[in-house]
Amino acid sequence: MKHIAARHASMALIILIGCGTLFIATFGEYALGTLGWAFNDEVGVGTSMIGVLTAVMFGTSGIASLFISWIADRITPPMLALTQVLLAAGAFMLFAFVQSLAGLVVACVLIGGFMALTNPLSTRLVSFYLPPSAHATTLTWHTLGPQLGALFAGFAFGGMAELFNWRSIVIALTLVFVIFGFFCYFALRHREFYRPLDISLPPSHEDEAVHHEGGPAEEEKSQAIVWWLIPFNFFSGGAIASIGAFIPLYAKETMGLSIALAGVAGAVIAATCVIARFLWAMSLKKLDFVTALVLGTVSAALSTVLLALSPQLGLPIFWVAIVLTGATAMGFNPIVQIVMVGATNRRQMGFIAALNGAGMYAGFTAQPLLIAYLIDTVSFDVAWYAMAASALISTLIMVVYAMIYGWPKGAYLASPRKRAERKTVSA
Repeated sequence: MKHIAARHASMALIILIGCGTLFIATFGEYALGTLGWAFNDEVGVGTSMIGVLTAVMFGTSGIASLFISWIADRITPPMLALTQVLLAAGAFMLFAFVQSLAGLVVACVLIGGFMALTNPLSTRLVSFYLPPSAHATTLTWHTLGPQLGALFAGFAFGGMAELFNWRSIVIALTLVFVIFGFFCYFALRHREFYRPLDISLPPSHEDEAVHHEGGPAEEEKSQAIVWWLIPFNFFSGGAIASIGAFIPLYAKETMGLSIALAGVAGAVIAATCVIARFLWAMSLKKLDFVTALVLGTVSAALSTVLLALSPQLGLPIFWVAIVLTGATAMGFNPIVQIVMVGATNRRQMGFIAALNGAGMYAGFTAQPLLIAYLIDTVSFDVAWYAMAASALISTLIMVVYAMIYGWPKGAYLASPRKRAERKTVSA
């Protein structure tokens, strides 16, 4: 019983730290969109420039991810968590002192660069401190961090920035972030790593019954899927970045909503996503990972098409599209994280997580630039169709993977008996 209680306590702590660090590291993106009106009034930043700045932010993350893996695999998780939070908080605080477009670019570059640590930190926390049976649930909670940031930005941060001095609000939030960073460090400092072969920490029945298909426990080499997820993340992640950057502007300029309701539209997406992510993660108990990812990307494409048709179909359809976008395009990401951790050898966790992060951030960079160009030169609806096409390309990547290596049999999170019936494909 003591072992079970200790594991539950470790799981709760890792969820809190993982979710909180992701919240802080990615909050700069949502703050950029939420403070768009202030930057427009005080700095002269236009609509399309928000997309360019978002691209700068994520482009820097993609480049930094190529060089960050060796750091992530050599720093202890407590120090990595503290470093992530302090650097991200410091970069976010620069918003409070921005007086020009050049200063805003510098802030976005730093926010993006430090954001590159999020994937390695999240995967290392889960793989080092928790048994395999806790990975899926914990990673699902971890990926709520950015969505909670979007909720806070839409429901609270924007309102506080309008009612009070927005620069003071940024500084106050930074101080809260720094305090949380030191909490992470001291909470993890003496926490023991999970060791399944340690007789003092025997594997539970659940650990014996639930494993990821062909995970590191069964195969020393990381599986082929971890490399295919890099281009997959490029196309699927790009659409996510574009939605987050442009939904408030689309709601205000095309759908005619007020500033407050435009912010709520982004928050509704995040709120829907909170529930949807758990449902997508639970789907792996019934589906193989290829089927789950194909369903996720196809449904994401359909939801963005519905957004494009909203001006013609009316405001009620717009809100339906908003909910569906949160449930699909923004909701299935935990599947990617669960598969990556389950298919990666722990010794390579930081390296592979960083490479997958580079693919995702590259998509985060390219798509907002493309969408901003389409908005300025064509129309918003064409931009949404481009996002749908990107989601379908990621669908095609998964289909090609299955054609080469075979479509996986049975549920991804399977019992030992079902797992034994499947063939593991290694890179």
